[in-house]
Amino acid sequence: MTRFLVAITLVAGIVFTLAPSIDLAVSRAFFDGTGFWAANSTPLNQFRDILYGMIFAMLLIALISLGSGAIGHPIWAVPTKVWGFISAMILLGPGLVVNTMLKGNWGRARPDVITDFGGTLNFTPALIPSDQCPSNCSFVSGEGAGATALFIAILVLLPYAVPARWHRPVLAAAGLICTAGIALRVIMGRHFLSDAVFAVLFTSLIALILHRLILGTRRAA
Repeated sequence: MTRFLVAITLVAGIVFTLAPSIDLAVSRAFFDGTGFWAANSTPLNQFRDILYGMIFAMLLIALISLGSGAIGHPIWAVPTKVWGFISAMILLGPGLVVNTMLKGNWGRARPDVITDFGGTLNFTPALIPSDQCPSNCSFVSGEGAGATALFIAILVLLPYAVPARWHRPVLAAAGLICTAGIALRVIMGRHFLSDAVFAVLFTSLIALILHRLILGTRRAA
């Protein structure tokens, strides 16, 4: 799986570097000539807030459960190291790598502020650092990374928290919600397609590495 994700990441890097116009074409599909129509949609913004709350709640529950388990008082029927994995994944993936290192330093302007869509800043390809944005920039999608981490956390917790007959429905619902959240950032003009794609790939790679380091096996004992 690690090799597969690395290969997919390399392919995505080549595609978006050789054909950066893909990002513009996808974003243009949601631009109505004056702005991104979904940006001001109350229901869509409410959905975004709910998803953001779910990501934060997952991190909070994981940290509390990790701390409680570490002092010998587990509060859930979930191994402490599973909570350690979830906490580390969210903090290192969406937290450190995405929001601190990349979004804070990459300099890529968001779709809704570039000249192609009525703004004043220049479009730059995904993997080329730029000076068009001073902070909280477009590359990569923070909420895309958070939604990916949320889905992975649900996937890992599933065997401990949900009866086997409900695994597929719960996973399907979680996948639909998280995918919608990731797509929403593109539809609203706040991220390019490549921002979302690399957010998913980077977070998944970090999760795989942490899974091997912390859990070691598919299911913690």
